[in-house]
Amino acid sequence: ELDYSQIHPRLLYLMAGIDITKDESFDAYTIDGWDRNTVCKKAFNILINAPTYSSAIGAMKNLVGTSDGAERLMNDIKDKHPAISKFFHSGEGLRLQAIDATIATYVMSELSINRGIVVLPVHDSFIVKEEHEELLDETMREGFNKIMASKFPLFLPLFLPFLRLVPYLLLLLWLLLFVVSVQVLFLVLFVLLSYSVLMLLLLLSVALTSVL
Repeated sequence: ELDYSQIHPRLLYLMAGIDITKDESFDAYTIDGWDRNTVCKKAFNILINAPTYSSAIGAMKNLVGTSDGAERLMNDIKDKHPAISKFFHSGEGLRLQAIDATIATYVMSELSINRGIVVLPVHDSFIVKEEHEELLDETMREGFNKIMASKFPLFLPLFLPFLRLVPYLLLLLWLLLFVVSVQVLFLVLFVLLSYSVLMLLLLLSVALTSVL
């Protein structure tokens, strides 16, 4: 049996331009002071599925017992995940579930239909005979990358490292445009000044000629 570890946090981070799989020690559900499985994982899922802040607090209150505790837990999760906090209590979970289903359909189709291998899906995991485990792993990786590439082309793993450079590239482009515009401005001023000097000399020449 193989599964997509931390699939929803992973999807959200990819949508934010970050690949958390590069850090094998990173665990989205581990937060100091809270139990990972009975509290943090459930609270994280509440945050991404709740459509509003108040509905998220209400659901998390049922989880920890008090409104103050729910707010503290929410803040701790946001502090843990500042890069994806914009997706919390926004109903984003519905889109993530749709992506889940699309990836699962790809894996099932590739193995069951195209290769005749029996696959048993369980949530975000798949069960096959031990002899097919390596092929299942390859198909799951392939399906994840293809589906994410089709829905979020910019988030292909190949380009993820370069996304962080975009602000600096834009700043560099702005500076280049500024330098070019300044040079153009000086050129225009030089031409106007030269024209003015030339006209002044021409008028002086005409004046001297008439005096003589």
